[in-house]
Parts: sequence; structure tokens; C-alpha cells
Amino acid sequence: MKDEIQKIIEMTQSGAVSPDQAAELIAALKENAGEPEEQVSATSSYSGNSVNLSTLESPQGSGFHFADNSVNASALAGLHLEESEFSDNSINASKLEHFHLVGSEFTDCAVNGSQLTQVTLGKSAINDSQFHGSKVTKLNLAGGSSISDAKFQGCSLKDLNLRSKAHISDVRFEGTNVKNLSLEESGFSDMRLQGCSIEASSFVKTQLSDLVLSGLEILESQFVESQFEDMQINGKDFLRRGRIEKSEFIRCHWSDVQISQCSFVNVKLIDVEISDLKLKDLDWKDLTIEGTQAFMAKLKN
Repeated sequence: MKDEIQKIIEMTQSGAVSPDQAAELIAALKENAGEPEEQVSATSSYSGNSVNLSTLESPQGSGFHFADNSVNASALAGLHLEESEFSDNSINASKLEHFHLVGSEFTDCAVNGSQLTQVTLGKSAINDSQFHGSKVTKLNLAGGSSISDAKFQGCSLKDLNLRSKAHISDVRFEGTNVKNLSLEESGFSDMRLQGCSIEASSFVKTQLSDLVLSGLEILESQFVESQFEDMQINGKDFLRRGRIEKSEFIRCHWSDVQISQCSFVNVKLIDVEISDLKLKDLDWKDLTIEGTQAFMAKLKN
């Protein structure tokens, strides 16, 4: 069965099947093989283990170390930790849910073809980790929590919320779809997004700086009282032209921003402050503009 599970993991990483489909395939594989699920318990630490086709009874408390484990086609739920560490783990074709981390770190992990759902971080960090072909939903960061030095490739992110000075920095997104992203009094910095889409999202009093965006789609999103600094938006990548559609920019400030090869469709710019903005090869359609002398007379046509 190990070979079959490895094949499913590879198919998920390549995008041939979704994480939901992978979970169904593995469940059917287990049922056909007639193998019962193993229950694995953890106490104050859990390190150096290989967890296969199992349900891990998650620990709760403080000072816990979950490190250097390989979790394959398994389930891990109900992790409630304080001042703890989840590090150097390989998560493959598995489901992680109902994580609550306070003053803790999720670090140096590889998450492949898996699902993470209902994860809450308070004064905690996700760093130096890679996510491939995975589905992340209902991820909440608050109290200065952060995601840094991470990579999301071929992933789906939905219902990601950042509050109270939470921050995402030094993160790479490739071929990743982000939906229902909500930031308030938080920050995006030193990031690279290629061939990604941001949909139905909200940025309020957010600082966006040192960003390079290629082939990006921004759809039905709103930016309010936010700062854009040191950004390059190159609409075209190998696959498509960038598009900003049915989105609003209200009382925002743009400084040292370059935008090229993008289409603006049904976009509103209201009370936008601009300094050092460079635009090239743009398409405009149904654009509403107010402020900064009507967006410098729409860049003098």
C-alpha cells in the first residue's frame, strides 16, 4: 500500500488530483485493504516518528515539541499548544485541523498534497516552510503573528484573516489561488506572486511594500486606507495578462509603484494619493476616478 499512497501524493503535488480527491482515494485504498486505523497518542513530546494511515490524538498544553516526524495519509486534529514547537515535519496527503497555537512556532515543515483547516495563531509564527498542492482554509493570525520565509506552490488558500499587526513577509506564491483574504492593520512585504489570483478579499489599513507581482489577477476586492510602496506589477507572465476587475481602492496611497501590461475593468479609485507612479501598456474599461486631480487626468489619456 505504501507505493500506492506515494503515487497519490505525487499526483496531488503535480495537480493531477485535488487534496479532497486524494483523501477519497486513500480512504478507498484503506477500505479495500481492510486495514484498521491506528490510534497514536502523544504526551509531552512526539519526535522522530513515521505516522502512516493513522489518527494522531493531539496534545494540549504548553512546552510541547512535535518535531522531525513524517505524517502520511493520516489525521491530526485538536492541537492546542502554548509556547510550543511544531518543526521539521513532513506532512503528506494528510489532514490537519483545529490547530490553536499561542506563542508557538510552526517551522521548517514540508506540507504536500494535504489539507489544513481552522488554524488559529496568536503571537505565533509559520516560517521556513513549504506548501505544495495543498488546501489551506480558515487560517487566522492575530496579536503580531506572522508567516515568513515560506513558499506556496499550486495551493488553494481560502478564508485567511490577519488582524492586529499580523504580518506576511518573504513569502513566494506560485500558481496559488487566494479567496476571502482579509487584512486589517496588518502588513504584506518582500513577497513574490506569480500566476496567482486574489479574489473577494479585503485590505484595510494595510501596508503593502516590496512586492513583485507577475500575471496577477485581483477580482472583486477592496483596498481601504492602505499603503502601496516599492511595488512592481508586471501583468504578463508566461500564461496570461494581469487583470484587476471589479475592485476598489479607497483613500489609498501609492508611492514608487510600477504597473505594466494590465487590464483595469470596472475599477474604482477614490481619493487616491499618488507619488512616483509609473504606468505602461494598460487597458482601461469602466473606470471610476476621484482625487489626485482625477488620477492626473487619467494619466493624460
